[in-house]
Amino acid sequence: HEEECLILKPLDFREKDRILTFLAATQGKHSGVLFGAKSIRSKNLGVSEPLVLARIQFSERLRSEMVRIHHAEVIRSHVGLRRDYQALLHACYCAELVLLSEIPPQDAPACFRILLEVIERLESGNPPEEAKLAFELNFLEMLGVLPDFACCGICARAVGKASGAQSIPEMLHQLDARLGGVRCPQCVTRHSDVAPLAPGTLRFVQARLQHPDSHGVRPTKINLHELDRALFTYVRSHLGREPKSHALLKQG
Repeated sequence: HEEECLILKPLDFREKDRILTFLAATQGKHSGVLFGAKSIRSKNLGVSEPLVLARIQFSERLRSEMVRIHHAEVIRSHVGLRRDYQALLHACYCAELVLLSEIPPQDAPACFRILLEVIERLESGNPPEEAKLAFELNFLEMLGVLPDFACCGICARAVGKASGAQSIPEMLHQLDARLGGVRCPQCVTRHSDVAPLAPGTLRFVQARLQHPDSHGVRPTKINLHELDRALFTYVRSHLGREPKSHALLKQG
């Protein structure tokens, strides 16, 4: 195979080599040794950095979980991303979600597209919290586990519409990871996999999902804060582990 790849994670190996885990545009996630990647004289030095877009030629090997990397060259190093610490942290978080998730082969092209899209948005100066939110919603939809934000998962009561045709009771709702959707105020519960959502945040996310390309649907700081906590709880439950990079997002 020879195609565009995004470097998800480089890992030092031996004295001069690195193991690269990368997402190929059509072949999905793979890992392989990039020889000489740590040598300052190596032409592979720039390829072995996280979030680099590279062209990699590789082949799969029988009875081996790792591929053999024959050639690698940088297409874009996303230098601008590395100049903004907050943007870099948010891009690393998105890459870690891909790294920790099982990506079916048929979903590899969509996964590659949305990850490259969020990297480019962050590099171009888009607000990092908004870019991250867009990625999370797109990523969950691609995996087929996007929460149902329209109806209560317990009583099936509509919890409101973004058009405003039906009002939302001015009480807290919950995003429930075990349920895969929202609980209305009458069906709220207590366990570690739920997170509160205020009515305004619920209205925003409904509108965003109905009009994903609309630039007029912008979140407030409260919306971003609540959805960051709620979607992190949701993602953590589905992954069965906590993405470590999430704890760094508020640093900068």
